[in-house]
Amino acid sequence: MPIGTFVLIIGPTAVGKSSVLAEVLARRPDAIHVLSTTCRAPRTKETPGVDMHFLSCEEFQRKAAEGDFFEHAQYSQHWYGTSRSGLRRALEASPLAIKIVEIQGARIIKKLMPEAVAIFIRPGDFGDLEPRLRARVPPMKEEDIAKRLAAAPGEIAAAVECDHVVTNRHGYLEDCIQDVLRILRPYSETA
Repeated sequence: MPIGTFVLIIGPTAVGKSSVLAEVLARRPDAIHVLSTTCRAPRTKETPGVDMHFLSCEEFQRKAAEGDFFEHAQYSQHWYGTSRSGLRRALEASPLAIKIVEIQGARIIKKLMPEAVAIFIRPGDFGDLEPRLRARVPPMKEEDIAKRLAAAPGEIAAAVECDHVVTNRHGYLEDCIQDVLRILRPYSETA
């Protein structure tokens, strides 16, 4: 069975990774979303099994110890990982298996699978990130906002490690989506 391309969507907190991914998946029906597994609670608009797999921290650690994850890393006090079996199924079923991943996870994936395509989404302006974080429902704690904003410059600096860099300028989400779609065009005969 043909093996697809693993595509990583990377970027700092609140840069619009989920918005870009949703549109790419809507416009590329040949692509499959590789869900992350986490031990954090679902956000208001997140559906378990659709947006992510949610586990207790104890269950996550047990699965990690048993080798169930292709990669896993801690971000903002929570663990996130990629299921080995879920990734394998996606790569066997589709020319594109796409996942949002933080830079720590992306580094692990690129080490284990150098052929994975890493697309970094950077903000048009660093100042765009804070209002987006503050608009999340339910509201984030001030300390969590501060930690994420403090980590963002280091995450943005890691863009040089990625295969492609696109910019999500405030008010120009469609341009960012089109840039990502152009990058993905060669990875399927149906594109």
